[in-house]
Amino acid sequence: MPKFPDFEQVNYSDIVKSRKAIVTYFYRSSASYDAVKSFYTNALLSKGWSSVQEEPLTKWFKEDGSRRLSFRKGQYTIYINYDAGSGSDWQYAVDYHWHT
Repeated sequence: MPKFPDFEQVNYSDIVKSRKAIVTYFYRSSASYDAVKSFYTNALLSKGWSSVQEEPLTKWFKEDGSRRLSFRKGQYTIYINYDAGSGSDWQYAVDYHWHT
């Protein structure tokens, strides 16, 4: 999967269990959420991923404009997380999930 051109990786995380694996890349970026959403929607839908689902991400039961996009293909899900809050070391996290 292509990486958004403005993304600078600042962290990485992975979790592997018997029936599930998650790999997450954390990025710093000055790009707008709409630009990132458009980039990944076009890139993933053109490769056969299912349509976009979008939902707010709440922090401590509050909405601050943070969002989550999800795409599915078979046993895989990709989440594009946007953190709208200030003070975070990253603005975007891209999660790759495999599940049975």
